[in-house]
Amino acid sequence: MKNKKTFILVFLVLLINSLLIAQQNVFPQLYQEDVDGGEITRTEFYVGEELWGLINGGADLYLEYGLDRTLLQEVVYEEKSFRVELYGMTDVDAAFGIFSINKFNCDITDSLVKYICITPYQLQAAVGRFYFSISNQSGDRKAQKYSLHLFEKLLSKIELKNFIVPEYFQQPQFEQYQNQIKLMKGKLGLQNGFPIWEKYFSGFNDYEIILIPIKAEEGFINIALIDFSSDEDAERFSKKISLYNFQQVKSVSSNKLIVVETNFDDDQLEKFITI
Repeated sequence: MKNKKTFILVFLVLLINSLLIAQQNVFPQLYQEDVDGGEITRTEFYVGEELWGLINGGADLYLEYGLDRTLLQEVVYEEKSFRVELYGMTDVDAAFGIFSINKFNCDITDSLVKYICITPYQLQAAVGRFYFSISNQSGDRKAQKYSLHLFEKLLSKIELKNFIVPEYFQQPQFEQYQNQIKLMKGKLGLQNGFPIWEKYFSGFNDYEIILIPIKAEEGFINIALIDFSSDEDAERFSKKISLYNFQQVKSVSSNKLIVVETNFDDDQLEKFITI
């Protein structure tokens, strides 16, 4: 009897794990009934390094962050062409990181989901472990509205989870700047996300930087949480901070530092931000 109960328990655990894995591997895509009279003219999946066949020059960046697979679909609606790219990353942080360094000059940042960037020609978003890019060629209001329609259809097929802002950046003084957060992994992430800092990280590998760049009338503040792969790297960077004109705010742990780069004097910095 005891053996039977043990078997049932093990079976249930394995079943739950397999269901969770299956859920993680579910990959949303558009079907003909989703496109509201449009036509899906192309549907292709790219697994891992196969992404080189889609974006030859940029695949390494996605692989650096952690890429599972990519979906490319092309849709024609009322003689307008739409390109839907859906990048399934390994986790929520990786999807947000790719979004944070790709978005630029957003006209709208507060529609439908927390992390979204809409311009006339492109919609970008990070939801769960997915980074979305939906682009159109015309840039008119009708094309923007249809891009949102396609996004909503895909959104209905996934779990709505968001990147969680680190506790330090949840303080009230950072609230209005949270849509500027960049999550950069390694050299490629830094090159694409905040290249003016690349020189500071020469000789370091496997780091992650969560950065809020703030511009004000008085000057600028770049404040970052840096997670190094080793205590030794964190200590080595900490010793060089004065050479970089950084201030170390605090050590979160033996391999995590919070640093500030600014052209404010101490009095200005204290008035503007509490550190």
